Amino acid sequence: MFNQLMPKERLLNALFGKPIDRVPTFCCGCSQTVTVECMEAVGIYWPEAHKDPEKMAKLSASVYELTGLEVAGVPYCLTVEAEALGCEIKWGEKRDAIPQVLRTPYATPTEVEIPDNLLELGRIPVVLEAIDILKNTIGDILPIAAGLTGPFSLAGHLCGIENLLRWIIRAPEKVRGFIEVASETGSMYGKALFEAGADVVIIADPTASCDLISPETFKELVKPAIVKVVKAIGVVTFLHICGNTTPILTEMADTGVNSISIDEKVNITQAKALLGNRAKVAGNISTRSTLLLKKPEDVKEACRKALEAGVDILAPGCGIAPGTPNINIKALVEAAREFQRVRRE
Repeated sequence: MFNQLMPKERLLNALFGKPIDRVPTFCCGCSQTVTVECMEAVGIYWPEAHKDPEKMAKLSASVYELTGLEVAGVPYCLTVEAEALGCEIKWGEKRDAIPQVLRTPYATPTEVEIPDNLLELGRIPVVLEAIDILKNTIGDILPIAAGLTGPFSLAGHLCGIENLLRWIIRAPEKVRGFIEVASETGSMYGKALFEAGADVVIIADPTASCDLISPETFKELVKPAIVKVVKAIGVVTFLHICGNTTPILTEMADTGVNSISIDEKVNITQAKALLGNRAKVAGNISTRSTLLLKKPEDVKEACRKALEAGVDILAPGCGIAPGTPNINIKALVEAAREFQRVRRE
């Protein structure tokens, strides 16, 4: 009988084609894993946990303790880099409010200067210290996952996504300039995440979706920037883009990432066929219509279908909504365990 693996080993084995005891569970969407129930259980809440490394680490570790989901992920939003580059952040007063960029201060890419002390600004030191804490406490058991804002989405934070989309046709040189700033920032920050102890860096670029830009725009403008970031990171990488990414899956694989995270709009069987052995498929359980709103038995049914379709890593199709019931996340983990038992029987 195959010995049971630790979650970290299970994930890495799955990514690199080594033997596994069952399909790993993970969360590789838009940099959010914790729930309000986790906050209440450990007595650590937003927005304080965004700004305190010890609270961030403890809250992140609680996800595995309380639900079994096999990840310790930080931070909980995609605004860390934008804040460090001068964007104003809206924190939100409610415990389930995810930070958002309130104002985008730049009109041209030449206005943006990447500070030499970038890694000392905003919440970047908080995230790096939280990773170090997690690495030294549970790093032998769980994969430590760090979220990074993809180049197109960060460019949108800097100048406004509406502007960015309009400039693709009217002022493509502006778009290239902002994306270059974003990719340089991502390269610096991604390398620091690895050096701090992250086992996995998740590049989340939600607005690079085919719902917003054409496959040609992704290929010409976005993909080269992601390639640059991936090369700089030096550790296992995931790439998540929201929406139906079927038209760009092969381009996403060309970036060199180890795994591609897909949401519910992407057919797993089709994704597997398109990607072959180039990248593992992670996903694609709906974070809203299934995990947030349905019952555990419905979650298990959705997971069973994903597992039967051959998903390599069972995961939510995006970041977990804070209001998600922990019992539904437990159901996702249980589905992976039960599916393996059924296959053995």
